[in-house]
Amino acid sequence: MKLQKRLTTSYLIIALIATLLAGTVGAFVLRVQQERTARSTLQNMATRAAAVLRNAPNRSLAARELRALAEQHDLRLLVVSREGQVIADTGDTLEGVSLGDPATLAAAFRTDKVFSYRGNGEDLLLAPVPLGNGQAKSVVVLAVPRRSLLNSWLELLPGLLGAMTIAFIVAAGVGWYFSRRITEPINKITAAAKRIAAGDFSARADVSTEGDDEIAELARAFNTMVDEVNVARDTQRDFLANVSHDLRTPLTSIQGFSEALMDGTVPPTQQQRVAAIIHEEASRLSRLVQDLLDLARIESGRFIMARRDVDLNEIIRHLKEIYASRAEAEGIKFKVRHPRKALPIIGDPDRLEQVLTNLLDNAFKYAQQSTGQPEVRLIGKLGGVRGVTQSGAGGDLGRWWIEIQVMDNGPGIAAQDLPHIFDRFYRADQARSGGGVGLGLAIAREIVQAHGGEIAVESGDKGTTFTVRLPMNMGHQSTQETGAQPATAG
Repeated sequence: MKLQKRLTTSYLIIALIATLLAGTVGAFVLRVQQERTARSTLQNMATRAAAVLRNAPNRSLAARELRALAEQHDLRLLVVSREGQVIADTGDTLEGVSLGDPATLAAAFRTDKVFSYRGNGEDLLLAPVPLGNGQAKSVVVLAVPRRSLLNSWLELLPGLLGAMTIAFIVAAGVGWYFSRRITEPINKITAAAKRIAAGDFSARADVSTEGDDEIAELARAFNTMVDEVNVARDTQRDFLANVSHDLRTPLTSIQGFSEALMDGTVPPTQQQRVAAIIHEEASRLSRLVQDLLDLARIESGRFIMARRDVDLNEIIRHLKEIYASRAEAEGIKFKVRHPRKALPIIGDPDRLEQVLTNLLDNAFKYAQQSTGQPEVRLIGKLGGVRGVTQSGAGGDLGRWWIEIQVMDNGPGIAAQDLPHIFDRFYRADQARSGGGVGLGLAIAREIVQAHGGEIAVESGDKGTTFTVRLPMNMGHQSTQETGAQPATAG
């Protein structure tokens, strides 16, 4: 209501100012127009008076007719000498008075133009009667008081004020209507925001989101924000549940098996297997804690990256050696392909290996769910020129990119999960989740983006392909530079 009152008050003030300005300008224009009309009318009357004087048979009759004409039109008659001295005045107030500078008056008399006189308590418009006799010692002049013009204007003032009042009322009504149209949906959005602040996350802005005006756009943005908040709450709730479960399960196993070893209840033949289980669960805990630490660094902007020359072929060969034995043990067909020439970039080899390890672990996990022969592929290649732009005289037109693809022939990712697969805490359906907490891919994306690259995913019934694209080192940067930079928190 406060906003509506302020808007309505603003509209009223604007309407009042606009009405006053329009009325003032209108009155001024009307006043000027009236004086212009009076001058023209007075000029015409002077022409008529000249005709009366020329056509009268004698001077006595001419004088009577001229006086009758003046009285009929509420005019005064002046007889003025060539020097500007008033010889006679029907108003009996200016006899013997000089009307001004003789040279100025002579010019007015010669051109028969209307001129003004102010003095002796008089404010007159004067029009010489054009007789065409430049040798006459005196001139007949018609006069009209300016106050008559003011009286005419005052007669029109009530109508003008009435029109201004009606205009103000209409403008105020329109302003109130539009202020209500603006504030009513804003009030609804405010009420929804208060409900959300109170914990009711089902609240939505009950405003029409049709159209392209600002209010509809605001309502759409608000509802989208609430949907995103709900998604974030749900995924974070799931994350906490998953983290609790993933922490509790290995801790329980470690605690149970370690107590069994200490109590001597594990037969000597089983001790090696139990120790292996403890080691595996401890490694699982270590990976989870490391992911949580990486996430904390991302959130705080302290995700450190080294910058030095890296040949991605070396990382691919290293991963080939690591995963070849796993593939053989799990019955997975593992194919690796990369060019003989180096794939040079500038970056952090440990972080890049972390990205590819995460992708390969996922690929091996989901390839085992394939209906046919499980297969995983790791491919490194030149990706061509991307982001072609003109950077200036002598500048590069684009950059060469390197692509690394990790493919599996597992069940694929559901279409509704693909847009969120890199979101923090997000877990796809159980066919792809495998009990993870949804951090690995989010961290992988941060690492790739910190290297100036991008990561994408394509999935279908025949499997999933993750593609990492990184800018190739073309020798434009210092190749031995080392340092640190925070990853961009996405």
